[in-house]
Amino acid sequence: MKIGVLAGAFDPIHEGHIDFIVSSINKYDLDIVFVLIENGSIHKKIFASYEDRKKMIEIAINGNKKISIYETSAKTFPISNCLPEIKIQNPKSKIYLLIGSDVAEHITEWDGAKELLKEIELIVAKRGGGAKERLIRSGEIRDRIKNNIKPNGLSPEVLQHIQQNRLYL
Repeated sequence: MKIGVLAGAFDPIHEGHIDFIVSSINKYDLDIVFVLIENGSIHKKIFASYEDRKKMIEIAINGNKKISIYETSAKTFPISNCLPEIKIQNPKSKIYLLIGSDVAEHITEWDGAKELLKEIELIVAKRGGGAKERLIRSGEIRDRIKNNIKPNGLSPEVLQHIQQNRLYL
């Protein structure tokens, strides 16, 4: 079995995340991609509750059987702790970590990165760059919502959840 793992705050999840997951499933023939929702982040402020971010992910994946939210009892989700947990639960599986190129630049600075990288393969999405690439940033989406401007990069259903629950205002 081939398992992909994508971790992040997903505040909110957007089409860039979903496109990366789906293209990774197709290109690398992944059986499933687990989405790890960070409860807290040392790198950035989180604006929506864990429950709202989880609901937006459920809406965005829209029943896709190859994408699943990975539930853990950990208060935070440092990838260096969750990946070994996934490996223990799936000992015969190949694990792929899905990351953006911005994260890849600093992955060797993570606690336990040397050991972690021995156990997994990386799938890296280039962020920004070519004319055909579009860079979607959650911060820009939040700012547009706060300023009552229709954001780019959200599914209509996720946007509806945000508006109904008055998130990011």
